[in-house]
Amino acid sequence: MKNVNKIISLATSNKITPNVGVDFTSNKIYASNGALYLEAICPFDMKGKGETFLPAKAMGAVAKMRNVKSFSLTKTGVSVKGDLGTTKLNLTDKPVPKRAVGEEVAKMPFEALQTVLKGAVDTTEEGSVSSTALTSGVFVSVKDGLLKAISTDGKRMSRVQMKNEELKDCDVLTFPVAFAQLLTSLNGIGEAVLSRTKEGVLCVTCENVMASCAKQDIEAKALKNVISSMDSLVDKANIRLSIDGEELLEAVQSVMNFDGKMVILSEKDKMLKVSSDSQLSEIDLNVNISTRKGDKEVPKVAYSAEYLARTLKNVLALQEGGDVILRLSEYYKNSFVANFETVTGGDVKGEYLVLPINTK
Repeated sequence: MKNVNKIISLATSNKITPNVGVDFTSNKIYASNGALYLEAICPFDMKGKGETFLPAKAMGAVAKMRNVKSFSLTKTGVSVKGDLGTTKLNLTDKPVPKRAVGEEVAKMPFEALQTVLKGAVDTTEEGSVSSTALTSGVFVSVKDGLLKAISTDGKRMSRVQMKNEELKDCDVLTFPVAFAQLLTSLNGIGEAVLSRTKEGVLCVTCENVMASCAKQDIEAKALKNVISSMDSLVDKANIRLSIDGEELLEAVQSVMNFDGKMVILSEKDKMLKVSSDSQLSEIDLNVNISTRKGDKEVPKVAYSAEYLARTLKNVLALQEGGDVILRLSEYYKNSFVANFETVTGGDVKGEYLVLPINTK
C-alpha cells in the first residue's frame, strides 16, 4: 500500500487535476502533480477491462478500507467490495496523462539507486526524506563500477558512492530533489531501468513501479566544478579525527534546542569542544575523540548548527550510527571546512563537506 499512498498523495497535490488514473487492463494505477508522475501495480483484485479516472479523495478512502476484496469497473462507475459491503465510486471526466518511457540509458538494482539518493538528500529523525533537501538536484553517474550521487547547495557538498563491478558505465543523470525524494520513499522490486525521452523526461522503471519527472533545467556541467572543489578541499585536510557521530549530533541538537544558530568547534584536553552563540544559555559540551592524525589541534571554527545537524544525520543514516571521520581543511585564514566521512568498511561510502561561518 505504500506505493498506492504515494500515488494518492501525488494526485492530491495536483491543484488542476487531482485525480488518479486506473488501468483495469494492466492492473495499474497512476497519477501526476504536473512535475512528477508515478505508476504502480494495484494491490486490489481488479475486475474489468479499460481505463478510467477517480478523484484522489475517493481513491484515498478506498486505501483506508479494511480488506478490499474486489475493485470492479462497471458501466456507471467503480464498485469496491469490502468486509462491510459494497461502495460505488463516481468517475471523473478529467484524465491523467500518462508519461512516455524513453530510451534506456542505465540499469541498476533499485535498492542501490535508493541508497545513494538517500545519502544525497537530508533526512529527518524518523529516517524519512525531509521537505528541505540538500540541493536543487542530485547528479547520478556510473563509472568503473562505482555508482555515485553528488549534490551541493552552495554551503554543503555531498558525495555518496557504492561499489558494484557489474554496473555498466553511464553518463551523468540529473535527478531533481523532489524526484529523488519520491524514489527513496517507494517500495521498488528488482532492477531499475533508467530511461530518458527526447524531450529530456527522466524515467525509472522496475518490476512493480514506474516514476518519472518533467525535464529539469539543472546544468549537469556544474558537476565538474563540484567535484573539483570537493577533491581540492579533501586533499588539503591536515587534521583527521575519529569521533562518536551520535554524541556530536546530540551536542549540536542541544545548541539548537537553546535557539543557538551557530556551533563553535574547538579542541581542549584531547576532547572536541562544542559551544554556541545561544542567548539563552552558555553551552560548553565535550565529545570524545577516538583517534586522530595530524599534530594540529582543532582551531576555533564556527558552522551553521542546522547544516551541521543535517549533515550528521545523513552520515549516521548511511552507516547506521557509530564513529564518523572528521577532516578539517583550511578554507581561508584560520577557517576550516568540515569534511565528514562514513566509516562503514563496506561497499558504500559517503563524504559530506560543510563550509564554515566567518565570524569576523
